[in-house]
Amino acid sequence: MKSVAAAALLALAFLFPTSEARAAESYDACTGTITALPFTINAPGTWCVKQHLYTSAASGAAITVNSSNVTIDCNNFKIEGTSAGAGTANRGILASGKLNVSVRNCQVRGFQYGIALVGATGGDHLVEHNRLSGNTSYGIFVEGDGSLIRDNQVSLTGGSTLTPHAYGIYGRYITDIQDNVVSGVVGNGNAGNIIGIYTLNNTGGTVAGNRVHGLVKAGTIGLRGILNSQSSRVVLMRNNVAGDGSTAGVGITCTNSTSRVKDTVVSGFPTGLSGCGDAGRNDITP
Repeated sequence: MKSVAAAALLALAFLFPTSEARAAESYDACTGTITALPFTINAPGTWCVKQHLYTSAASGAAITVNSSNVTIDCNNFKIEGTSAGAGTANRGILASGKLNVSVRNCQVRGFQYGIALVGATGGDHLVEHNRLSGNTSYGIFVEGDGSLIRDNQVSLTGGSTLTPHAYGIYGRYITDIQDNVVSGVVGNGNAGNIIGIYTLNNTGGTVAGNRVHGLVKAGTIGLRGILNSQSSRVVLMRNNVAGDGSTAGVGITCTNSTSRVKDTVVSGFPTGLSGCGDAGRNDITP
């Protein structure tokens, strides 16, 4: 009977693995391990983080990606640079001019740019399932056609002594931004742009299912919940955007009415929609 019971338990363990077993499986495809900061990735593949990592550097990047076709999987460990303070110019994860860079399951804290995948010659990036907190200018900054920013939590962005501007998520070129939470975007006390989600040159992109709140005005410049600049035919659906009722703020801004807003709730802004086409079922409350 004992052998039968043991066999049954073994079968159940195979069918329903424990959380520890599932965590170990996430390392199976690792090309290499990021063990200390700063770290440079020079080859394609999946690069894994297996412990919390810290840096006090105030410039450069904690992790630099020098190759296309790279995935960084932090397995929910931290990449932290908070000890550099509000004057940091350091990037948490940086790739410039690369293609097909993915960043997932990372906690990135205390950098001027939390995740920065930049360069007009790059693209096809994926930033998903990350937590960005306490970054001083940008939570997530992605450039490049065909990119996707989804299911991230971006909180407490801003306060840099280098610039008065703060952006929760910044996407340039054709980038889809979906199902993210942007909570708490603040300035440094001077007049600056305080924007939850910003897109530029995002013609035909989609901004959907996002929640933006906790924006704090600095100076005379009005808050912007979601701002689309030089970006026609953007689809904006199922976004919830909340302001603080301060003057000059705009909930959702579009370049022209070819960008359409639907099934969206906007509250706490003197102007709910500016320049956008209203496609229906929107709830706009000042």
